[in-house]
Amino acid sequence: MLEFILVIQMCYAMQGVCNTPLTSDIKYKTYQTCALEGYKKAGEMTSELGADLVNKNQILFKFWCTEQKDDEEKKTDT
Repeated sequence: MLEFILVIQMCYAMQGVCNTPLTSDIKYKTYQTCALEGYKKAGEMTSELGADLVNKNQILFKFWCTEQKDDEEKKTDT
């Protein structure tokens, strides 16, 4: 069974630079639940940084969900 891992990356649009992506330890059973959590987390992180910092640096968050096989499938594939 496939599971999905959320990866979030903070970027500075004005400078055209992104920080190293952060990977979640949580495994999502569907792509949709992972994607919805990505939108939620990106919104929370934007709010936590505050309007002044976000507006000054044009900070944005990119996220994506990567596929990962569960441990049982990994064992049978080797």
